[in-house]
Amino acid sequence: MIFSHAFAGAALTRYLHKSSRLKFTEKQTNTIYFVGIISAILPDLDVALIFLNNTVQHRTLITHSVVPYLFAALILWTVALLQKNSFLKFIAVTFLLNVFFSHFFLDMLAGGLLLFTPFSGQHVGFPLNFPPEPLLWAKTYLTSKYMILEVLLTVGYLLTIREFKNKVLIYLPAFLFFVSALSFAALFLVIL
Repeated sequence: MIFSHAFAGAALTRYLHKSSRLKFTEKQTNTIYFVGIISAILPDLDVALIFLNNTVQHRTLITHSVVPYLFAALILWTVALLQKNSFLKFIAVTFLLNVFFSHFFLDMLAGGLLLFTPFSGQHVGFPLNFPPEPLLWAKTYLTSKYMILEVLLTVGYLLTIREFKNKVLIYLPAFLFFVSALSFAALFLVIL
């Protein structure tokens, strides 16, 4: 999943927000959407390491493990309990659910990951089995069945965007989509 983690994060965050019985201020709502969307793409920060050190494999570092995110959510939840703050509890749940479902679940469907690093090197998910050469890998991915999921998530987001009233929910995922598309295109051009 190269392009649509942010769209999945926006959709899940909107669902969590709309189904909540809690009332939030506009600032809190913006924070909820920002945290939800950013947490949906957060594990992909390991991509930056690929550029710095070409021996690093995407999805094999601790950024694609449940460990740091469970730890972060546990700290946030503890602070929320100590302060009796329902907003922080909601943020912790939104953060964790987006990392797990908007990112890890989609990655499991499209190549898999090492979900329990550093405790296990077990690959979890469906391997892509694409050629390792970057240009062939990119071409294979863009013409694969995984692009159907990318397109469905993108189209689903675009079809429902008219219902959104929150600017963070509208513009942040679109911005992240364009950044990922431009980064992918730039990488593609560098490889050529």
